[in-house]
Amino acid sequence: TKWEPGVMKADDLLDRIESFIKQGLDPSSITLRVDPIIPFVTKMEDVEHIVKRASGMGIKKVRFSVMDHYPTTSQFMTKLGYDYSKAYNKAPDGSYYMHAKKEVLDVIMTKMATLKDKYGVTLSTCAEPTVATGISKEACLSVSAVNQLLGTDISDDMVGKQRKLCSCFGGKTDLLQYDNKCLSTCAYCYAHHNTSRPFNYYNEDGVLKEN
Repeated sequence: TKWEPGVMKADDLLDRIESFIKQGLDPSSITLRVDPIIPFVTKMEDVEHIVKRASGMGIKKVRFSVMDHYPTTSQFMTKLGYDYSKAYNKAPDGSYYMHAKKEVLDVIMTKMATLKDKYGVTLSTCAEPTVATGISKEACLSVSAVNQLLGTDISDDMVGKQRKLCSCFGGKTDLLQYDNKCLSTCAYCYAHHNTSRPFNYYNEDGVLKEN
């Protein structure tokens, strides 16, 4: 879409993940990330479709986030027609707060919570100020998850070194740097990247490239 011009369509990405599972990838090692849910843009029926299909493939861990407002990148969303005033409150200085309004978050959390039992998944969210019953708070890069997956014994002494509400491992290295390597070019992302058409996932006719 115009908000995420370089992103692979969800079903195409799930097709590829499914092919990896058929080749031996353990679905229990996969966390499905729905990130971000854009208030008043993301269709919850699309999110449910993704969760339903992933669950059918054996993927039972689902993590999601709601779009944050970054002053440095909101200009791109605004230029595309996004109205932050519908979902975000203004701070005393006139700028918008990072997180969406509580009532907006509550609606999203409630709708997500209904998917938990419906599709037998565990739900978690990262760095959100509020969650619904049945949804846990989990880091994008959880120290416990890394240790479990890799058999390591990484200390969590550096947790909390990121921004407020973030519980990621503080010693991580962010690969999504300002280096023009990411082709997704999401309008809301804190790191804008190149828009090189030859490297897009799709041909001009909309067909997914085989490679």
